[in-house]
Amino acid sequence: VRGAAKRVWMVSIGVAALVGFVAWRMVAVPILPGDSGLNAPPVEIARKSDGVQYATRLGEIRTVKLSDGSKLTIDTDTLITIDFGQTARHLRLEHGRARFEVAHEARPFVVDAGDVEVIARGTVFDVSYLEGRRVKVQLFHGAVDVTRRTPTGESSIIRLQPGNGVLYDGSAGSQLSPASADRPEDWPSGIVEFRKTPLSEVIAQMNRYAVAKIRLAEPRLGDIEVSGLFRINDPVTLTEHLAELLGLHVERTSGEIILSRPGQ
Repeated sequence: VRGAAKRVWMVSIGVAALVGFVAWRMVAVPILPGDSGLNAPPVEIARKSDGVQYATRLGEIRTVKLSDGSKLTIDTDTLITIDFGQTARHLRLEHGRARFEVAHEARPFVVDAGDVEVIARGTVFDVSYLEGRRVKVQLFHGAVDVTRRTPTGESSIIRLQPGNGVLYDGSAGSQLSPASADRPEDWPSGIVEFRKTPLSEVIAQMNRYAVAKIRLAEPRLGDIEVSGLFRINDPVTLTEHLAELLGLHVERTSGEIILSRPGQ
């Protein structure tokens, strides 16, 4: 009798431990789309006192459904903090780029990046937090109010219309300037269209997704114009395609990929 009771007691402890682990996995570490539970998910999740953080690795583009029904697409090497309260939906872009497809509801949807604040309701827009504390806002649908705060406490507000964008320089006293917005960018699919774009700019975009960085053997190669649709989040394949298209030579080393003219 004592042996049977001991076995029942041990089984009960094991079942309780399993139930506790499953509950913790579901509550503390939510399963994202594509997360099998067997491998670490590509988007790292960390819960902080001021919200939940989502991060992507180099070369990764990921889409997350938020609790209010909004959709968040996170570009490569991006970190964003989300804090939804009773009166407002607040997000902070720490670095990188994200696309926000905002669900309609009463709470304002606020995105902070550096000294810039974007307020939207039921709209689609991109926010990029670039090097040098530059912030770019690109609007595709709806309307957003963009506020720039200065160290002196002053602020400037502009309302964007669909197809418009703004770029804020990170230096003090910088002026608002228009951003190119002739068509919606399709970067969430990993596809980018270049239209007579200098090769140097193409390489700069590719390197945002590349572990082994791409380098031009001579600066003059950067003036070559590139046109076409390319999968930007596969830098190795894209480098091979560019080399074939432009008649260049590809050299791979342990830490970088070099594009040069044949025979150099």
